[in-house]
Amino acid sequence: MFAEDLSVFFRDFGAQATLGAASVRGVFDNAFENAGDMGVFGTQPIFTCATGDLAGVQVGQSATVQAVAYRIVGIEPDGTGMSTVRLERA
Repeated sequence: MFAEDLSVFFRDFGAQATLGAASVRGVFDNAFENAGDMGVFGTQPIFTCATGDLAGVQVGQSATVQAVAYRIVGIEPDGTGMSTVRLERA
C-alpha cells in the first residue's frame, strides 16, 4: 500500500460521487470500448478511489456520479490502497 496522501490528486483531478451511503472523491471514467471484430461496443463506467473510502460500500448498492444514477456491479481493490468500482447505469 502507498503511504502517500492521494487526496491531493483526487481534489485536483477527481469527481465527487455517492457510493451507497458514502460520499467519495475519485476519478470517474466512462470511456467508449470496442471489442474489435466481434461487433460489441459500449461504455464501462468505473470510479477509482481510495479503498479506505469504501467502508460499507457493497455490490448492488446505488451510486450517483455527475448527477447520473448507477448501480455498483463490482468492487476491485488493487492491493495498493486503491479500488476500481464498476458501475452500471440504473
